[in-house]
Amino acid sequence: MAATLRLKYGWQLGEGKQCRKAHFGVYDPVAALVSKYGQISDDIANIDQSETYGEIDWLTPEAAKNYLLMPGYVRSILAALNEFAQGMRDHRALISEIQVMAKETRELVEELRRQNKRGDS
Repeated sequence: MAATLRLKYGWQLGEGKQCRKAHFGVYDPVAALVSKYGQISDDIANIDQSETYGEIDWLTPEAAKNYLLMPGYVRSILAALNEFAQGMRDHRALISEIQVMAKETRELVEELRRQNKRGDS
């Protein structure tokens, strides 16, 4: 291959070496939106436009896997939050019932005291 390039284009090629870290690309609509305005890069991932579509290049397979599994995690969290919210609604309803019972109990105790006072007179 190197000989063909040298003959065809006159290039002189040196010793080849890997110049980039391995990456695991995920095409993503969020990356597409972000990459319209620039490129973001850190030690975890790189967001850019690859082949005219936004892509996140994860630098470890674990990071790519976690990102791809994220919608499932979000669904689980939302289900837990909905369950918690229902528990809070039930709790508020129970507190309201207890408040009504406490008020009725106070009124009943006051009525019994009044009746006892009339009976003592």
